[in-house]
Amino acid sequence: MSGRASPFSHADEVRFSDLDVNGHLNNVAFLQFLESARVAYISRLYPQGDPWRTSFGILIVELKIAYRSPGHFGERIETSLRPDALGRSEVSIRSPKWPGER
Repeated sequence: MSGRASPFSHADEVRFSDLDVNGHLNNVAFLQFLESARVAYISRLYPQGDPWRTSFGILIVELKIAYRSPGHFGERIETSLRPDALGRSEVSIRSPKWPGER
């Protein structure tokens, strides 16, 4: 797979329970939105079956987040993912880079 694959997008909305005491999106909620997008992406790859009941397991080894905006109640969060590299026993999935990002 190449980094040129079309990105997959998944939308969520910031819930009140996702906020910290300052009314900003809590750091943990960012991970939950990413998890929702990852599950939706993998489910789309396997529309005929149940990818969660197969012989292979899914393990998150590393996760990096570049925070770009605090996020507020009711905002729509759009998470984009794309396959980046496919190995013998691993796949890298990345968010497309923002304009101007290295």
